[in-house]
This record gives sequence, C-alpha cells and structure tokens, in this order.
Amino acid sequence: MSTAESRSTSKVARPTRDSDAVEGTVQILELLARHDLVVVPHIAARIGLAVAGDAEAVLETARALRPSQRLGRTALPDPLPVVPAIARALDGQAGELADWERRVLLTAAVSVGDRTDVLLAAADCSIADLLDGQVSRHLLLVAGHFTFADPRMRIWVHGRATLAERTDVHAALAAAHHEIGDGDDAVWHRALSTLEGDPQLVEPLLAIAAAADAIGEPERAHAVAREAASHARGRARGAALCLTGIAALHLGIVDEAVERLAEALDSDDPAVELPALPAFVHAVGIATGQVPDDALDLRLHAAAQTDSVDRLRALAHAVAIAACLHAEWGEAVAARRRLADLARLVRAADAVGAVGGARTGGPTDAASAALGSAGTAWSSARGWCAVFGISPDPSDDLGPMPADGRPLAEVRTLTESLELAFAGETDAALRRLRDRLGSERDGDVRSPLARACREVVAAVVRLWAGAVDCAAEGLARAAADLPVGLAFGGFGAALARRLDLLADGTVGVLAAAIDDANPASGSVPRRVAEQVDRALIAFVDGRPIEARALLALAGERRRSIDGGILYLTDVDEVAGAEPGVAGVERLPADAVAARVARARIRRVVSAGSATELTGLAEEVRAIASPYERGRAELLLGEACVAAGATGAALRHLVLAEGLFRESGVGPWQRIVTRRLHELPREPAPAAAGPQPVRQSSTRPDGSGASAAPGAGPAPLEAAEASDPLRRCRERWADLLTERELEVAMLVARGASNREAAGELFVSVRTVEVHVGRVFTKLGVHSRVELAVLAHRGTPAGIHGAAPRT
Repeated sequence: MSTAESRSTSKVARPTRDSDAVEGTVQILELLARHDLVVVPHIAARIGLAVAGDAEAVLETARALRPSQRLGRTALPDPLPVVPAIARALDGQAGELADWERRVLLTAAVSVGDRTDVLLAAADCSIADLLDGQVSRHLLLVAGHFTFADPRMRIWVHGRATLAERTDVHAALAAAHHEIGDGDDAVWHRALSTLEGDPQLVEPLLAIAAAADAIGEPERAHAVAREAASHARGRARGAALCLTGIAALHLGIVDEAVERLAEALDSDDPAVELPALPAFVHAVGIATGQVPDDALDLRLHAAAQTDSVDRLRALAHAVAIAACLHAEWGEAVAARRRLADLARLVRAADAVGAVGGARTGGPTDAASAALGSAGTAWSSARGWCAVFGISPDPSDDLGPMPADGRPLAEVRTLTESLELAFAGETDAALRRLRDRLGSERDGDVRSPLARACREVVAAVVRLWAGAVDCAAEGLARAAADLPVGLAFGGFGAALARRLDLLADGTVGVLAAAIDDANPASGSVPRRVAEQVDRALIAFVDGRPIEARALLALAGERRRSIDGGILYLTDVDEVAGAEPGVAGVERLPADAVAARVARARIRRVVSAGSATELTGLAEEVRAIASPYERGRAELLLGEACVAAGATGAALRHLVLAEGLFRESGVGPWQRIVTRRLHELPREPAPAAAGPQPVRQSSTRPDGSGASAAPGAGPAPLEAAEASDPLRRCRERWADLLTERELEVAMLVARGASNREAAGELFVSVRTVEVHVGRVFTKLGVHSRVELAVLAHRGTPAGIHGAAPRT
C-alpha cells in the first residue's frame, strides 16, 4: 500500500454489537474490494472487530487467510495471526510490560471465560497488582469480568508467546477452574495443556461439545469437538469427527463440515455413521450445489431389508433433507423421487413397529420413536416442497402426519411462516419466526445457519408486504453477522441483489460480496434471477427494448427448470414481456392481485376502452402492498395519459409516487418523476368575459389596494393584503393534503425544515417527507421555486388540480 493509501484508509469504522454493524462492515468491504479481496460480510465484520478497525491490519489479515477462510467456508484461526500492522502498533507498548504482566495478558487471551477471579488465580496475582501495573491499560475490569481494551492486544500477546508459555498458562487455568468446581472449563484447558494427547479426555470433551451444540452454541461445540478429535483414536475419533462436522455445518463453515462428515461416514460404527448422514447430505448440498444422491441411493438400497429403527430414522432424515434441497433448486422430478423414498421409509418404520408389537404385545418405544421421527421428516419435507409448488405423486402421498419431533424443526417454522405470508398475513408470518426463536431451545434452530435462513425468510415476507426498505435493512444487518448467502441454494444472495436494485438501483458492496462467495451462483435459478435483475435495471433506466430482450432470455432459461422459485417480484410492465417470467408457481396474495390488475390495465389500453379504467382503479385500491399497488397505480397513470385524461393521470402518478416512497423503492420513484415531467400540459381555462378595469386606490393606512372605480377596498383584496398567500392556499388545497399544505405555506414563507417541525410539533424527518411530496405534486425542484410559485399563486408545470390523497 502506498503512503497516501495508508493515510487515507488508516481507520475504518469498527463494527460493534451495540452500534450499527452494517455501516462498519460496508466500509471494510469497500476497502477490501479496492484491493481485489473477496470476503463475505460476516467474516469481514469479524476481522474488523478483531483488529479494532485498523485498515492496514484488515487488509493484511485478509491476505494472510486462506481463500476458504475469507469466504467463511472453513474456520478462522483464533486468535487471528499477528500481521505487521498489529506488530507495529503494539510492539512498543508491549515492550514496557514486565514478564508477569505479559503472563496475565496471555492468561486472559487464552481463557475460555472472562471471570476476573479465575484470571487472578491462574496468573497468581492480586487485583491490586493489576491496577497498579501496566495491565490495567490493556484490560477493562468491570463487575467481576474482564475484556481487552484493544482487541489487537489479544492477538499480539497470543502470537508472541511460545508454545511452552501457552501450555503452562492452560495448565494454570485448568487448575483454577477445577478449584472453583467448573469441571467443563477445567477439562478444556487441561486438554490444551496436554502436548501428547490424552484419550481419557475424549469422552468428557465430546459431552461438553454435544451439550454446547444442543443449546445453540456451535462455535464452542466445534472447537471442543475438534480438540477431542486430536486426542481420539479408533472409533472414538469417528464420533469426534461427526460432532465436529455437525457443529461446522451449524456454523456455516461448509467445506470443513463436508470433510469431517465424509471421514465419519467411513467409520464402521453405526452410532457414528447414522447421525453423520443427514448432516453430510445437507453440507454437501450447500457447499457444492449438488445433492449427493449416489451416496444416498447406496444406503437406501442397503437398508431395503433392514429392521434397524435407528437406521430408518437416520435415512428418513437424510432423504427429507435431499427432497428439500432439490425443491429449493427447482428440481421437481428429483424432489418427488425423494418424497417417494421417504414415504417408503415411513411405511417401513410402521412395519417394524407392527412386527415388534406382534412379538411383545405392543410397539416398542424405539419403534414408536422411529415412526414418529420418520413421520415428522415426511411432514416437514412435504410442506417445504409445497412452498415451491411441488407435491408428491398421488400414490406416494401419505397426507399430513403429526410433526412434533425434533428433525427438521426449523424447516417447519419456515414453511409455516411462508404459508402465512402467501395468504397475506405478514404480521403473523413474522411473529411465527420471532416466537420460534424465543421459545425453542433446540440448538439446530438457534445455530447461525438456521438464523440466517430465518432472516432470509423474514426479508422475503417484508418484500412481499411491500416494505422493501425494511427488508433490505434487515437482510443487511443479518449479513453482517450470519452466512445468509448459504440460504436455500443461494437464494439469500439473489434476494440481497434484488433488494439493493429495488431500493437504490444498484447492487451494493455488501450484496456483491455475498454473491461473489455463493456456491450456487451457476445454477439455473440464479441465472434466471440475474437476467431479471438486468432487465429491471434496463426498465428503470428507460431502455424497454433491452429489458424485453433480457426477460425473453430469462424465460428461455426458466423453462429448463421443472420446479418453482420463490417470488422476488417481476417486471411485467415491460410491453411484450413474457408473463410470469420468474417462473413462480405460487405468488403471495398481493402479487396475484397486482399481476391480474396490471394485465387487465394493459388489455384495456390495447382495446382502447378508457371507460373501464375507473373500475380498475377501485380494484387497485384493494392491494395492500404499497409496492405492488404503486406499480399498478403507475400503469393506470400511463393508461390515463394514453386516453387523454391528464387530471386522472396526475392523480394516479402522485399516488404511485407516495406509495413508492413508503416502500423505499428509489428507482420506481424516479420513474414516476420522469412520467410527471412528461405529463401533457392542459391549457389554462379562458376568461368567461371582459374583466373590470381595476384602479389603484389608497387605503386609510396608506397601503395600496386595487378596487373598481368608485368602490372601496373589496373584502377579497383586503384578505389578500393580510395574507398574501391566501389565493395560493386556496388553489393548492385541492392538490395537497392538509399537512402538506401547512408545510408548503411555512416553506413558502422562508421557514427551514427544523423551524417548520417546531411550528407543527412534528419531527424534522416528517417535514422532509412532506416537502418531498409537495415538490413532486407542484412540479418544483427547490425551496426557492416553491416560494416564487406561491407568491405568483399559480401551479408550476401542472395545470388542473388533483383531489387530495
């Protein structure tokens, strides 16, 4: 980096949990993009946190990581490496530390917890020692806990320590935790203090890892299980690899998950192979964009004659995941084949239960559990496939079954939320997502990958409701913390791009980073989405021929998909475009109503039946989504222009502008502005007859007034003298709402937005919104134009008033 670059990018905003992490993450991504480094947003945010926003350290750390680590597909080292920027920043400070102070900081750096009493016991010092020495400059001590004042010091002190020093500190921490009765953390530190490995630690480590994963702490589960694998031999190693892979999957580090789970599947121990199989299918599908159908078919064939309830349960879970993955990628034939396999497994589990019941006089607990688990997997997979318009073949359809078991619990939550959203019940859909997180203690549901999927669904629901800006903001916040690009075969990445385009007209750096790292970027659904993105850009920029060609290409590719794609909005306003080019078999209620209304508007315009537009306006008003209704109002406005009804066109265009502003779709607002400027001008009505000549008259107070010959000051003229904007107020009253009129009068008199807000007892932001609407409705572009217009008393650029909206 040049000296100039170093000065200009020496510090980027440090993302924190308490502040707006999105802004800091975007700044880091922009810095990395300028140096051709592709890093997914949540990894960029973690790097920024770890190096305190030091721009040079961010760049050097990103370069020091492997590509798979930058893309979030394998775990980051903990702590991160000591790069030159960190060394330059801290070598001088650390040189002032005494040996015992460095030991205290090293103890803090490797400690699994943050309790001050444990730190003091392990470092063999007192709180007075910490406060009197240099340590207090580097550690913040609050309410019995500690943290590093500068997170780079944790990296520095760990990287500068020798292996012997770190091992000694872990031994001291193990003793300190054991002394206070904290057995789990004592085992962890003891394992890290053992250089040659200790097989006796494997079982307790695996118990710790399993418990952590079960309560939604996969990062701890992954670290502990990986440590257990380093101590394990033989069959115990397979169990450790299985748990490591499952935790890695929950974290979204899918390359590592595939590698560890593949090793676990090679184990001869069914206790390892069976729990690894569903996770392996899921991990491979996410990592490669392909379901490992061959491996699944081999195991299904081998299990054809099995009476093992555990094997049936594991296979049902794995096959259900495969069906869901095929559905997400629009592969209806493959999804139905997996649903048929799943139905056979459910029947097999039922048969095993019947045989067991004949032998024992009733079904065994294990057989009942296997049937319940298989039935739960069936209901979950069947419901998720239905979201994409895929149903099982009639001969394989077992119908709804009770779904009260753990497997695929998150799939059921997402399905229920989307079904509510399809019916237009947006609030209920979002509540379902929130309630699940608040009440469910299942670690699968609370994992980063599951939370990422939930955030993607929440964003889709908000998009369908027309809250485009809220959807974009929510997804951006999630992307700064979670692997949203892995959700639903790369759908999270496609959604991020589309929301950016709808909100701003361009793909931002955050969405681009998600997209660059998407493993399914070459899939047909993704290519269709990209073509529609390009068509949307062309349409918004006023290039309809290009938009039509791109939509035609998207339609050709869409026809190669035999399943559905989640709705991301379309561009059916383009004349001659293929209807339903996005290939969605199921649409949310508002999208259905809006698509039907827009199709009818186009037919009315083609037939020249302008009288039917009034009835269509009533139909459009019933659309709840402001975004979908805004598009229909825009089309109605254009239809009215074609019919020569300029006043009605103005009404619909102003409505569309307000609805688009409410939705937060900037590009569509620009389209409306363009249409308003292109609106034909209606000539001002001619005077009905000769007007009386008014002569100047002098009022008693000496002010001038106009009057007819021989008459005193007229009441109207007196009112205009006391309120020079009265005539303007009356003219604008039919065009503006009451509050917009109040704002317009204050601005015309020279009030600032803040002064107007104080006068009206509203927020400055509210005034800004009203000013924008006033500008649009009156056809002005500045406060000066508005003031001039007001004192002239005539509308600017718009002749004829529209009713208030």
